[in-house]
Amino acid sequence: MVQDAFVQQTKKYQELSRSVRKHQGQLLQDMKEAQELPRLAEDFALELQQLLGSAREANSIGEEQWKKEARKLEDQVQNLTMQHREVAKTVREFRQADDDRKAKDLEQLSKEDDRRKLKMQRDGRLSNPNIIKQMAQAIDGLEISKVDERNRMEKLRLRVLCDVKSDRGGPRPDLQLQWSKAPYKDWRSRSSCDLSQVVSIGYGFASRAAWLFAVPAHRCFSVCTPVRSFDFVCNTDNDVEAFVLVISRLCTRSQGWPVYGGVHSHARFVAMKGWTKVQAACRANKNTLSTHLLEAVSKMPRQLPPPPAETEMDPDGGAEA
Repeated sequence: MVQDAFVQQTKKYQELSRSVRKHQGQLLQDMKEAQELPRLAEDFALELQQLLGSAREANSIGEEQWKKEARKLEDQVQNLTMQHREVAKTVREFRQADDDRKAKDLEQLSKEDDRRKLKMQRDGRLSNPNIIKQMAQAIDGLEISKVDERNRMEKLRLRVLCDVKSDRGGPRPDLQLQWSKAPYKDWRSRSSCDLSQVVSIGYGFASRAAWLFAVPAHRCFSVCTPVRSFDFVCNTDNDVEAFVLVISRLCTRSQGWPVYGGVHSHARFVAMKGWTKVQAACRANKNTLSTHLLEAVSKMPRQLPPPPAETEMDPDGGAEA
C-alpha cells in the first residue's frame, strides 16, 4: 500500500516536474520573444520612417509634376483661346468684307438697273412719236419773247389754234399760230400766222433772234412765210421743243408735205439742240468744229477712267455680276 502510494506520488511529481519544465520553457520563449520585440519594433519604426520619407518624397515629386502638367495645360488653353480669338476675328473680318462686297454689288446692280431703266425711258422718249404733251402745252399757250417789226423784244403769250373752217371746197383744217399781249385775252387775227402758208422753220442759228440778240440760240426759232418771218425766243428748252414739234407736225398736216427745217420727233430735236450748243461754243471761241474738238480733247485727263464693270443679263431681265 505504501509502495503504491509512493508510486502514485512519484508519477504525480514527474507530471508536475514536466509541467513546470514546460511552463518554464514557455516562459523562456516568452522572455526571448519579449527581448526580440524592442528590436523588431525599432526595425519597424525605421522601416516606417523610410517608407514615410519615400512617400513624402514621391508625393513632393508628384505634386511638382502635377503642377508642371497643370501649367502646361493652362498654357495650351490660353494658346487655344488666343487662336480662337484670332480665328473669330478673321471670320468676322471675312464676313464683314463679304457683307461689304455684297452691299457694293447690290448697290452696283441697283445703279446699273437704274441706269438701264433710265436709258430705256430715255430711249422710249426719244423713239416715241407721241407729242400729246407738247400739243397740250402749245394749245394752252406759253409765255415767250417775240421780235417785232422794229427788231425789238416784247413779252407775249404764244399758242396754237386748231380749228376747222368751211369754204367752197368744204371743211378744212384751220391751223393758226397766235400771240397776244398781257393780259392775254385779246387774240386778234392780225396777230397770227396761218400754218398752211409756212415755207420753213428755222431753229437755233437758223433763227433771226439768235443773231439779233444775246440769247441762247437753242431757245430760238423762226416761222417763215412768203411774206415775212416771225421770230420767237422761249424761256425754257421744253417750251421751244413744244412749239417746234407741234408747228412742224401741224404744217405737215395742213400742207400734206413736211416743211423745210421741220422737226417731227423728240430724238431729232434733242440732236439738233445738242449740235446748236456745240455750234454756239465754237462761235463763242471763234473756232471751227475741228479746232474746238482738238482743244476739248487736249483738256481731257491723260489717264482714262476705268471702264464700268460688265454685267450679264439673266433670263429674268436682272443683272448678274
